[in-house]
Amino acid sequence: MSTHLWVRAESRANEQRVGLTPAGAAELIAMGGRVTVEESPHRAIPTDAYRDAGCEIAAEGSWPGAALSALIFGLKELPDEATPLYHRHIMFGHAFKGQPDAARLLRRFEAGGGALYDLEYLTDEDGRRVAAFGYWAGFAGAAMGVKTWVAQQAGDLPGPDRADVYPSRAALVEELRGDLEAARSNGAGTPSVIIIGAKGRVGTGAGDLADALGLPVTRWDMEETAHGGPFPEILDHDIFVNCILAGPGVPVFVDRDALAAPRRLSVISDVSCDPGSAWNPIPVYDRATSFDAPVLRVADAPRPLDITAIDNLPSMLPVEASEDFSAQLLPVLKSLDRIGTGIWARARAVFDRNVSRRPDASRMARVHWCGTGLSAVPGLRRMIEARYDVAVWNRSTDKAEAAIGDLTREIHAFDMDALSAALQEGDVVVSMLPGDWHVPLAELCLKRGAHFVSSSYISPEMRALDAQAREAGLCLVNEVGLDPGIDHAMAHWLMADYRASEGFDPANTLSFTSYCGGIPKTPNPFRYKFSWSPLGVLKALKSPSRSISEGRELVVDRPWNALSSYTAPLPQPETFEVYPNRDSLPFMAEYGFDPNWNVQQFVRGTLRLDGWSEAWADVFAEIETLEGPEGEARLKEMSDRFWAENAYDPGEPDRVVLCVGLKAERDGRTVYHKTYVMDAWGDARGTAMSRLVSVPVSLAVEAVLAGEIPPGVSAVPDAPNLVDRWMTRVASLAQHLAVADHMI
Repeated sequence: MSTHLWVRAESRANEQRVGLTPAGAAELIAMGGRVTVEESPHRAIPTDAYRDAGCEIAAEGSWPGAALSALIFGLKELPDEATPLYHRHIMFGHAFKGQPDAARLLRRFEAGGGALYDLEYLTDEDGRRVAAFGYWAGFAGAAMGVKTWVAQQAGDLPGPDRADVYPSRAALVEELRGDLEAARSNGAGTPSVIIIGAKGRVGTGAGDLADALGLPVTRWDMEETAHGGPFPEILDHDIFVNCILAGPGVPVFVDRDALAAPRRLSVISDVSCDPGSAWNPIPVYDRATSFDAPVLRVADAPRPLDITAIDNLPSMLPVEASEDFSAQLLPVLKSLDRIGTGIWARARAVFDRNVSRRPDASRMARVHWCGTGLSAVPGLRRMIEARYDVAVWNRSTDKAEAAIGDLTREIHAFDMDALSAALQEGDVVVSMLPGDWHVPLAELCLKRGAHFVSSSYISPEMRALDAQAREAGLCLVNEVGLDPGIDHAMAHWLMADYRASEGFDPANTLSFTSYCGGIPKTPNPFRYKFSWSPLGVLKALKSPSRSISEGRELVVDRPWNALSSYTAPLPQPETFEVYPNRDSLPFMAEYGFDPNWNVQQFVRGTLRLDGWSEAWADVFAEIETLEGPEGEARLKEMSDRFWAENAYDPGEPDRVVLCVGLKAERDGRTVYHKTYVMDAWGDARGTAMSRLVSVPVSLAVEAVLAGEIPPGVSAVPDAPNLVDRWMTRVASLAQHLAVADHMI
């Protein structure tokens, strides 16, 4: 190893942590690396310990004079200056999610030709961070919640005067036990705690602190919050510890109505600390707190409510937090000689994408949403309400006004020339228009340096743009609606779960099924209802399909020649009719099936109400005879009649059922069998179909803007962090979403 790592002194107040311990530095030096550590009067680990480990010692703040080959390593942000940055930096830069100072920092890197390897984006192949302080943030955040509650009992004070630094967790726990005992001796009881995000690193740390103090704890995670908030149960606890990052899909946990409501709650510890975010789940405060002023009072009646929200909580336990983080990160630091590959290359790609899309760093990328039809509006409204810069384009501005005119005046008549003139580098075009517009819009994006998103299948013409998009560093993202879209995410989740299971074996026999259908919530004699013109459904009945059945390729000219029965594992099992749809085989590679696996069944198909084929028997018989212009005319007549007889009435609920299953067998015995199942129907939020098509599209736009999707033509990504985030959001859109484990 020949890399020179320069550990700079932290310049932020109350920051005593360091990302590399003397023991870790010694290991890098033993491998042939060079480690320079700046002097610091604040670092929890003394400079002499680094000197004894063989490190070179430099003056505090001297890193700008280091050789350009050195990698500058720190934790928190650099001082907010205008000087160019010439080096490669490793730190938490907070530069890729639209943070207030992000543009200025990226301008400094552009000016100096340096680069940022953001610690938050050092991720493994599954998208998981390789090193994080989350556990200690949760532990310290829960401790601050308890300290604030104790201060309230001692005289209705808004928390402690300042947050202290402790030599160890044992010292902190011992002090808190004494504080609680003193409060009890003065008549206070034992505070109850609720933790949201309890299964993650942060929540685990918060739970461990509460357990160490013997406090009663309620632990919530995605399952308890998927149906959306606010949650009155939080108000029945003394202390609420939030361990969920603000972001799309995260519901509001406590809203302003709670301030005046009857409640036991008197302390909120917001470990995630995102008061400035548009998605802040605790929108009752507007600024972070600090070590010097750790508590903010937001209500006095009917009882006090205090918030503590310190954004560098692990600094309360700097030694243990540093040792833990260093142990997590050291294996990655040992690969710095290969900084152009693997984890480092992925982090660099995030930086490069965010810099390349910024011709004007002060400008927020604009989302050009084209089409406001029935399946487009919920996702569009979500983006506008989340304060993205959105321009709406529709062939009929009147229809667009009716759909979103209460939220925006940025509504334009759709015209390719006008859109081209408005489009700038780094923007995103969303096509919710008919399919024949997708490729022309994607080609326009390539010319203008913009990204493209649609919910439709990737056509051969779209696929042909892949190399050009990669070369330009642009994302052309498709298949991010319902089907295709949510079904892909379910398939990716199942494949990752299967590969990680004890039942995984390349010699297994596999069966994969994916069935989706929009059906009436209240069945009608025709066993189907239409949200828009039936012509597309009728033409689809004339399309062939290709799948795998009994280990062999199955090609079917008409759906009714491959009908079968399927019982969905809903809370009340229900039987449907299903048939293969389109060409399933290309998705085997998309989902990660090895070509050498023994696959007995692989089908992506359509789901219909039981009895559909009988109700449509006459339709099938007639369609079989229709050819040429006369046949097209007859299809149009049939479409008009079906629309008149079987369209949804205003306000009538539709229904969407989606089931994606994977089964593995070995020697005739089932070793893995799970089905991801969703059931959704129209309600006060609108139709299920519109929610489930358009909201995932908006999630894809957010992922593109955040640099989370690589350049090129792609469908729903398989990165576990994105799959988990998207499915959490989908859970709030559907009335039922679960993974059925058939092995239980």
